Amino acid sequence: QQQQQQQQHEEQQEAQQEEEPPQKRRRKQQGKHAPSERIYDDTDGHPRCDAPAEEEEVAGVDRTTKRGGKICSAPNCEKNERGGGFCIAHGGGKRCTHLSCERGDAGGGFCIAHGGGKRCTHPSCTNSAQGGGLCSAHRGGTQPSTTCTAMRCEEADVGGGYCVTHGGGRRCAHLSCNKYDLGFGFCRVHGGRKRCSDASCTKGDLGGGFCSAHGGGKRCTALGCERIDVGKGLCSAHGGGKRCSNPGCTKAANVGGLCKGHGGGRRCTHPGCPTSEQTDGFCAAHGGGRPKRCTAPSCTKRDQGGGFCSAHGGGRRCTHPSCGKRDQGGGYCIRHGGKRCTAPSCTKSDQGGGFCGAHGGGRRCTDPSCGKRDQGGGFCTAHGGGKRCGDPGCGKGVQGGGGFCIAHGGKHRLRPLQQLFEIFIKE
Repeated sequence: QQQQQQQQHEEQQEAQQEEEPPQKRRRKQQGKHAPSERIYDDTDGHPRCDAPAEEEEVAGVDRTTKRGGKICSAPNCEKNERGGGFCIAHGGGKRCTHLSCERGDAGGGFCIAHGGGKRCTHPSCTNSAQGGGLCSAHRGGTQPSTTCTAMRCEEADVGGGYCVTHGGGRRCAHLSCNKYDLGFGFCRVHGGRKRCSDASCTKGDLGGGFCSAHGGGKRCTALGCERIDVGKGLCSAHGGGKRCSNPGCTKAANVGGLCKGHGGGRRCTHPGCPTSEQTDGFCAAHGGGRPKRCTAPSCTKRDQGGGFCSAHGGGRRCTHPSCGKRDQGGGYCIRHGGKRCTAPSCTKSDQGGGFCGAHGGGRRCTDPSCGKRDQGGGFCTAHGGGKRCGDPGCGKGVQGGGGFCIAHGGKHRLRPLQQLFEIFIKE
């Protein structure tokens, strides 16, 4: 019986040792013969060389946090492992299911930019909730203890009792400059904030060490688009940012909540000119726009890039060998594969929205009952768009050169065969 009890006791001890984690077993073994102690022989009193040394870390044991959780396996990363052996920043955990998006899943299978996570409960607001069911714009999340003391202003007090717009916070140290300090004591114009890492660029760093022109900042998630993300993961051309508030218009909104075609943004200050302002208060026709002009002799057109207008070689060119025409989309001109109309069996060029002018592409007349092409000012010729006859009291459209309608001296633009036919009749 004693032998059986002793055998059962030994089996229980072996089972307990197998259940114990490797680290605990190692500490127990080290406790029997500490590495700092020397074991002496009873015969001659000299120390033996068989004292157990410190054991190396057991291979295969996962790194753990203080609470026992796993640590990200990326080099020099001490964050918690969220799935697949990595933290969220290094690709662990669930990912956003939106096309070509690699952000973390915030809820519902999408990241915050693509609609994941909690949304603001304010009517018609789609921003992410920061706290209390509201976004930061609707006073959600952690709010500042004080607000701007300017009249009718509810923005946060960033210093001196005022918000950034009303003079609060740090200011640019440049002489006679009152703009906000974005970093290093200066505003963006005078060298504040980080700069683009490109050697020949002085623009601000929008993310990743570069400006938007050199690949910095967030990009549009639409397939094949490299434009800047202006909201919801898309550029303005693919639906990002605010839209025009005019009924039925999907263009990007400017100042005033309207697109340029519906009166949004600043207007040219030249008397009687409704065109959008480019720079210095004027449109391109009245001296606004880029200060640079084409450097070709006797040419007053705008510089499209490289010091020349598009007619003299400025702007982007077709990448096809030995072709110098303008890039019409995708790096090629129309002849060598520029963007085409997506209508079945149509080979015309894309005028906008994926279609040619005949299939609904390009700008349309803003009159509710009209679907013709926009000739200028947001309207077709019949509804007041395009150039008008220069005769006083006449509002008809200009026909041909000279700036007049047909009744006041304008002419139809004849095709080459029609011109030959008229010459033949005269002779």
